[in-house]
Amino acid sequence: MNLRVRGHDYPLRSTIAGIGSRLDPRVFARVHRSYLVNLGKVASIEPLDAGEARLHLRDGTVIPCSRRYRWQLRGRIDGREAARPTVPDSAGRKEPGVPMA
Repeated sequence: MNLRVRGHDYPLRSTIAGIGSRLDPRVFARVHRSYLVNLGKVASIEPLDAGEARLHLRDGTVIPCSRRYRWQLRGRIDGREAARPTVPDSAGRKEPGVPMA
């Protein structure tokens, strides 16, 4: 696993689950099977067609967010628990990107 800090990658001998369990869950979130993110670095969430999303970080980095983690992430960023929708938009509209303050 690699840890990315200020544009530099540092190899670590640990699993992502192991690293995630040692990080403050109020600050960091798992967003993909291969990614953890500092929530304070997220600039926006770009929804994609199949329920996935792209996270745009303040430094310009773009990382994937899987369907599995997207709904949990939205609730944490919005400051409340997210309810996963049970019925897709019947008009086929896409949810707009959510700019972060």
